[in-house]
Amino acid sequence: MSMFFLAVAGILAAPANKSLKPGALPDDEPPAKPAPGATPVKPGTLPNQPSVAKPDANARSNTKHEEFWYGLKPDAVTAFRLVTDFNLKQIAPDRNYLHQVSARAVAVHPTTEKNTEIKPLFEADSELVRQTYRNEKKPDFAPAGKSIEYRWNVERPGKDVLYLKPKKEIFLPDRNRIFSFYVRGAGHAHQIFAVFRGPSKIQQEIFVCSLDYHGWKRFEVVIPPYLRLRNPLRYNRFELYFLGLKVQSYFRDQPGTSVFNLAEMFIMSDTSDKKIPGSDMPSEF
Repeated sequence: MSMFFLAVAGILAAPANKSLKPGALPDDEPPAKPAPGATPVKPGTLPNQPSVAKPDANARSNTKHEEFWYGLKPDAVTAFRLVTDFNLKQIAPDRNYLHQVSARAVAVHPTTEKNTEIKPLFEADSELVRQTYRNEKKPDFAPAGKSIEYRWNVERPGKDVLYLKPKKEIFLPDRNRIFSFYVRGAGHAHQIFAVFRGPSKIQQEIFVCSLDYHGWKRFEVVIPPYLRLRNPLRYNRFELYFLGLKVQSYFRDQPGTSVFNLAEMFIMSDTSDKKIPGSDMPSEF
């Protein structure tokens, strides 16, 4: 009898069942209405989650540029200089290859490229040169905004070689460490080499890039230590000459015309030797 009264008391104490919609579970509750003046929360986000700003393309490029040049900046012992802009009056194809190549100045340049990465990189390199020129009290550097377009007719892939030489060897003072290079690819795997000469008068070819791509690219090449030598016959100074470019045709390519562009070439040099008293004295008398 006592058990009967306990069961009846439990039934009377239980809350009344709520009416359920079809497809809903008994414990499902409708979402609470937002308080007046509260900001609505989008599905999939937390109520107090802060908004994240979109990354800036220029900020990414500036951060990327800090990885170049060993992260160095122009100062009393580091200088950035323009080697050449490949102006037709300065550098032209070798006479032996004039029947194979034509060159002209065109308004195609990294500063006019729609790509968001190459333009900030070029502007950052140009600013480094400007800062060096200001430190050395030289005229300001202003890019021409044009590149040199070469149309090279390759007849014998693997055997044809194109030389782009200045009228006079370009002397590069101080201890040169790195140079950067802007090239617009041709879609062919021809290879570009930079040709230098040190005090030993032996030409050295340094591989720069392959032209098997399209659009502009920046290349950074470290100058090997055996080209950072002094000339004891020239006041024991560091001596390096830029002799031009060598373009080697790819042996597996098909005969035909290859088109590529060359823009400015920059170089970074170490000028700390000038801060040492007596460093310009000759080693032999």
